[in-house]
Amino acid sequence: MAKEETIKVISLYPHAMRFAEAMQWVVNAGINKKQGFVCFANVHMTIEAYKDPSFAQQLRTASLVLADGQPIAKAMRWFSGKPQERIAGMDFLPSFLHYVNERKTALRIFLLGGEQAILSAMQERIRNEFPFVQLAGTYAPPFGNWSEEENNSIIRRIHDAEAQVVFVAFGCPRQEKWMAVNTGAINAVLLGVGGAFSVFSGKQSRAPVWMQRSGLEWLYRLQQEPGRLIKRYVTTNSLFILLLLKQLIQSIAGFDKQQYHKDTK
Repeated sequence: MAKEETIKVISLYPHAMRFAEAMQWVVNAGINKKQGFVCFANVHMTIEAYKDPSFAQQLRTASLVLADGQPIAKAMRWFSGKPQERIAGMDFLPSFLHYVNERKTALRIFLLGGEQAILSAMQERIRNEFPFVQLAGTYAPPFGNWSEEENNSIIRRIHDAEAQVVFVAFGCPRQEKWMAVNTGAINAVLLGVGGAFSVFSGKQSRAPVWMQRSGLEWLYRLQQEPGRLIKRYVTTNSLFILLLLKQLIQSIAGFDKQQYHKDTK
């Protein structure tokens, strides 16, 4: 498990680390077949955890919580006074494949979630661009809630594939809750990457780099899916700003005594 400093951001404690450090941690965990799960924290996840203390507690059991969103990375810089890279799931997935491919690292990778068409497109891209990556298997579970038998079937698929690193794309907070509950039954490191499958497969386009760096990637996604995202962004982003200002004032006034935490998991 990770032993890194974490920085409190409202309801979460993201790990203060660089992209390369997170990459090496996941590679080592996969090679050693360590059980654990990694979350990529953005504004949506932060507010979900704020509204649901049980979800916040599940996130505290994660091996790593990384600063997926630029607002999270910026908040960590404000509160710690130290540099903090953004470690987005959409960047981590292709970077991980590139890392493994370039070094011919013997890691068996499993893709879990999304639609079959998306997984097929991902398989084709991996074959063409990352020929040395060992894709152990893929599976697009049915939509809706799963029975215990169906959930056990998913775990058996991962086990039978002898996967060491599993990318999970159910969307937040479902993927994080699933990983927290099932990590003890899976001898692999699990990474919840949300919409990374759609972008990697080419189904959705990624925001321009300048929007990613300025924290406006949410605006690009809103333009792509206004009907689904407008209510979430209006309420979630507004609440995030208010809560962040509250924490900032408390920090300046010296009222927040839980700003830093040394993770000993």
